[in-house]
Amino acid sequence: GYFDLIIGAEDVSRHKPDPECVFKALEFHDIRAEDAVFVGDSPKDMYAAEAGGVEGILIDRARRYDSFGDHRIIRDLRELIGH
Repeated sequence: GYFDLIIGAEDVSRHKPDPECVFKALEFHDIRAEDAVFVGDSPKDMYAAEAGGVEGILIDRARRYDSFGDHRIIRDLRELIGH
């Protein structure tokens, strides 16, 4: 109930860190890159966010990173919804 679109590897011809998935999501929602956020759980996700010009939020459940470039790091997806 939280997401309108989920794009998986089977939905793109070029996989992350290529930003094709980012561009598909932006087009689907008809929004600009600066108005979007890419939430992912791997460095490839953050590289795709950068290449697509969107803000990235890294979910780091294993606590591998204290920082990751300019991206925000969260430890649990629930942090996005305020629980």
